[in-house]
Amino acid sequence: MSSQARVRGGCLVGDDPAVLLDSMFDIRGSAMQRSLKLFIDSETKYTVKKSYRGLSQKGPAATGEFIDDYRDVSGVKVEFHTVVHQNGEKFAEGVLSEIIINAEVDESLFEK
Repeated sequence: MSSQARVRGGCLVGDDPAVLLDSMFDIRGSAMQRSLKLFIDSETKYTVKKSYRGLSQKGPAATGEFIDDYRDVSGVKVEFHTVVHQNGEKFAEGVLSEIIINAEVDESLFEK
């Protein structure tokens, strides 16, 4: 498996300046190579967009994930809002209300 990444330079995501990181990687067991573009906010250094070729219900699709509402959770910045577009159309939206890292888990949940 091989991969490579390049910083492509500045761009805008909406009205906000970002840096584009373009990466290529191999799919294990396949001759195919995939591309993933990460758009990193110039000020916060958070990922604000991911762009890749994905699969939709209708077949291959240009997919973009727009990420925002980062919050501190146990010392880690986590995104609470994501909007997914496929072929330029809004496909899905996810909003998290709470994230607990290293939460206590009742051992009885694993009993048979």
